Amino acid sequence: IFSVANAVLLRPFPYHQPDRIVRVYETNPTTDLFSVSEPNYLDWRQRVRGMSELAAFGGATASLLGDGDPQQLDALTTTPSLFPLLGVRPILGRVFGDDEAKPGAPARVVMLSYALWQTRFGGDPGVIGRTLNLSGASYEVIGVMPPGFVFPGNPQVWEPLAPSLSAPRGDRRLGVIG
Repeated sequence: IFSVANAVLLRPFPYHQPDRIVRVYETNPTTDLFSVSEPNYLDWRQRVRGMSELAAFGGATASLLGDGDPQQLDALTTTPSLFPLLGVRPILGRVFGDDEAKPGAPARVVMLSYALWQTRFGGDPGVIGRTLNLSGASYEVIGVMPPGFVFPGNPQVWEPLAPSLSAPRGDRRLGVIG
């Protein structure tokens, strides 16, 4: 019982200054927790002055095709600001750049979880720069996250999120931390 309590309640999150990280929600009359739309996130980034950084993320799935049996992956789309905000760096390669997270960005890039790198790619450091087929589209692997990095949903791949002001404000599906 102590091991579970220690892992869930007592051990600090494996992020830089976890006591300074907050989850940001919208509210409405029927619920306390409400996800955020892309335009609202962009407005907050531009106008909020009480936080040093904001990052948005959303859940997704992707099918890894080729290189063996097809595999359904849990994915997370995220703004490049997430990793510096959490103080996390990949053990191989790099994180997304701002140019890769703009609407219509020409390059498709992806980062792998440590577990996926080990199980699917045998821990091969040559995976950096390799092209993967995710759900019929080509993505270049640019990074591998460290083994202790945890994030809600335990994603196996991370893709850049390019929020757009033209997205519907009523489409609230992003999580936001600051």
